[in-house]
Amino acid sequence: MKKLKSMCNELPIQHYSDIDFISQFRLSRTSVKIIIASVGDSYIENRRPRISINEAVLLTIWTLANEESFREIADRFGISRGRAHKAFVCVCKILYKKQKEFIIWPSTVEARRENVNRYTQIQGGNSFPGIVGCVDGTHMSHIAIPRQRNDNS
Repeated sequence: MKKLKSMCNELPIQHYSDIDFISQFRLSRTSVKIIIASVGDSYIENRRPRISINEAVLLTIWTLANEESFREIADRFGISRGRAHKAFVCVCKILYKKQKEFIIWPSTVEARRENVNRYTQIQGGNSFPGIVGCVDGTHMSHIAIPRQRNDNS
């Protein structure tokens, strides 16, 4: 696979089919464009040569969507590990500050109930109780909260 640095500069990403793009980046082109537009006004790259906002966002999305080390990501983008890490952290911090633009929780009890019902219908009897939303199809580990011991029991 071509390095994404050359892919960004030569723009063959435009030649990816929609399915291939989503398979590689786990987001549609439209979603990536929305993220680039949102992050763009806050992104500052002082080093030369400059990592473009497009590259920084694609690098960040690639890092979040794939299980590669920064050594592999830096190689893929044709930059140093440090620059890859700095671009990743920079974009993540911007996304964190703008999280309310991207993560919208149901605001009322009725809206939460509606979401719970919708997800229960999707999964039927196999669903976790009380689900109000989901992210991608990613398996996320969770740690059970220890129950407080009741002295009366």
